[in-house]
Amino acid sequence: LGEFTKEKVRALADELDLPAARRPDSQDVCFKNPGECCGETLRRLANMPVKTGYFLYRGKIVGHHSGIHRYTIGQRSGLGVALGVPAYIQSIDAYSGDITLETDPLATTAERFFLDDAVLHEALPERAQIRVRYRSRPVPCSLTREGNRIAVTPEETLFAVAPGQSGVLYAGNLLLGGGVISLV
Repeated sequence: LGEFTKEKVRALADELDLPAARRPDSQDVCFKNPGECCGETLRRLANMPVKTGYFLYRGKIVGHHSGIHRYTIGQRSGLGVALGVPAYIQSIDAYSGDITLETDPLATTAERFFLDDAVLHEALPERAQIRVRYRSRPVPCSLTREGNRIAVTPEETLFAVAPGQSGVLYAGNLLLGGGVISLV
């Protein structure tokens, strides 16, 4: 949409009598079914089986879940497990279906990580801002190329850095590109 602001796009959509002109803003995917989590929509559209398993805490089974596609690393709400203190998803094992929980929020942080399969719209700068969750604020970071991947060192420790999720790089409001997060 180039230089158009959201307000200008809505005004144009209203002039063309498009239904989207009056829809509220959304941070969710546009193709999911109402009342269905995004993970369930994707699982169903890809015709993948449900991978159930256990919630594990310090090596012990503390609950059962209805499919790994419903959860993400760093998630705290909606787990249905009572440990007496808030628990966060630390890791998800796609093979066994087990989800490891942690009560220390610092256990899901990273002081350095990598972007694999990166696509950049500009040359790699030495500094940028990175966003590792779609609702998180961009955090200043240093960038270096290490082989075919980008090493990211944020200025502050980031919470819920999830392998396999996207890391997106910005220079102010300019999207520089991004890649797939890897911790190793």
